[in-house]
Parts: sequence; structure tokens; C-alpha cells
Amino acid sequence: MLAFQGAMEIELIQVKHEDECVYSDMLKKSGGGIHHLGFTVSGYDKKLDQMKRKGVEVLQSGVITTKGSAITRYVYLDTIKQCGIISELIVTTLKGLRMPHGKLIMEIGCITGDVERVKV
Repeated sequence: MLAFQGAMEIELIQVKHEDECVYSDMLKKSGGGIHHLGFTVSGYDKKLDQMKRKGVEVLQSGVITTKGSAITRYVYLDTIKQCGIISELIVTTLKGLRMPHGKLIMEIGCITGDVERVKV
């Protein structure tokens, strides 16, 4: 579930199965809490290369393509030694244009059927 407060995006993640994943590891170690801090960036590849050169390891990465053709690339970085938490770099593009994470991209997702609006 995603929620927004000003420029901040809050993502609530629930592990539903016994499958091993980057989130279940944290649950086993600490029982829950803040898993990572994500940063939308320009120059994604350059910033990722800089982190790797500094010895920061990639924990997980991926590409998500939506029905509406938005493409999000993300990478979780093991920055626990440096700052006490996992860091995430994120970039989303739509038709080649960089898109900010926020209400606008979620509204586009609602129109294209990629996102379902949930009232709580």
C-alpha cells in the first residue's frame, strides 16, 4: 500500500507467505520496523555505479513495467554499515520522460488500470 504526505511516499509492505525474500529476512532478525529508505534519483546508472565503486553491495534490483508503459527501475543497496538502514534508488520513466514518484504517477496508474484506489 502506498500513501503520500506532501513529498513523502510511505510504502507499507506485508509478507504474505513463508517465501524467503529481502523483507522476510528483516522480519526474522528484528520482528518488523523500517526496512529501507527510498530515493528517486536522476542519473540512476551513474549513482548505482558510484555506490558499487565504494563497495556497497546490491541486495536486490528489478524493473517493473506497467500496463500504461511506465517503467520503474529500483535497487536495494546494503548501506547498513554506512547509515544503519538499507537504501533504495528508484527511477520511473513514462514514454522516456522521468516521472516523479507521487500522486501524479498514481493518478496515471488509476487511469491505466495499474493501480487500485483503496480508501482506509
